[in-house]
Amino acid sequence: MGGVLRPLRMLLSALALAGLAGCVHMTAPGYQPGVSNTEALLRSPGQKIAVEDFVAAPDVNDTGLSVRGSPLTAPRDGKFSTYLHDAAVRELATAGRYDAASPVRLSAILMRNDLDSGAAKGHAVLSARFVVARDGARVYDRPVQVQHDWDSSFVGAIAIPAAVDNYVAAVQKLLGRLFDDPAFVRATGTPATAAAAGTR
Repeated sequence: MGGVLRPLRMLLSALALAGLAGCVHMTAPGYQPGVSNTEALLRSPGQKIAVEDFVAAPDVNDTGLSVRGSPLTAPRDGKFSTYLHDAAVRELATAGRYDAASPVRLSAILMRNDLDSGAAKGHAVLSARFVVARDGARVYDRPVQVQHDWDSSFVGAIAIPAAVDNYVAAVQKLLGRLFDDPAFVRATGTPATAAAAGTR
């Protein structure tokens, strides 16, 4: 009898943990720049960049995500578009490429902001349309999208923190995709290289 009840107790305990974890209101952690992103910015030195306000498209969930019933919000003003903005500033500043007064200015529209913590696999899909303007002239305008996957768990107490951590990793990946784009490198390079970039 005990051999039958033990798996049942384990299952009930897991369900209880999942239910308790679902009651937690969470805030996304402070963004940490990715090492590979810093390396990409240093590998292709260019002009310093100012970062203008980022906004979200009307149909994008910008003010709250849900992970197993637990609400996840962004730390500064509750908007994930602002979280992406602050992440871009941190990345550029870490690589010595940020200057709020620069004539090279980066803006973005958050186009997709999805986070899912499945029982076995979790995934996040992020997309943004990034625009670079130089002295008021648009020299880069492209959508960038990434999907980030990770191993998840049936137990909410394990899956929820993993989803939060991997959301940050997805933001790192999105910005890394931008920094690695040759057109972005040209658009933010010296005036000679930027002239060849156009809006390609």
